[in-house]
Amino acid sequence: RIIYAYPRDISPDEHNLEIKSQVEDISVKRLLYDGVYNLESVIPDPVELREHIRLLSDFLKYKGITVMLTNEVSKKIAPGNIPDMSISSIADAIIMLNFTGGLNRFDRTMSVLKLRGSHHDLSVRRYIIGDHGIEIVPKGFDGI
Repeated sequence: RIIYAYPRDISPDEHNLEIKSQVEDISVKRLLYDGVYNLESVIPDPVELREHIRLLSDFLKYKGITVMLTNEVSKKIAPGNIPDMSISSIADAIIMLNFTGGLNRFDRTMSVLKLRGSHHDLSVRRYIIGDHGIEIVPKGFDGI
């Protein structure tokens, strides 16, 4: 089920109540919250934004629901230049998807910035979305 509610149309608290109500009505196992950046326009204070997301996240974790939050980052990210994400301490994992390349070709890349409780691979890896889903390109085979 896809539920759309633009944060500017209702208050942040009403937004969370609507999500909680929908979760209670159906047997949700996974939830994708697309666009934390949309909340930034209605909750400009980073501390309040973080608390708002933490409360929702805690509720969903209590219900045993896997949550994926997306966020848009407008500036180029390089090692040592990770943006301040007020919700990063809430997340168990942070995966960055990016486009790299130049004049003739752009590649999709991913890197795991954070994976709580794990010694994960810190390298940037190229991936392809094809007929059989997502494929991570092996290192040394046109990977990065």
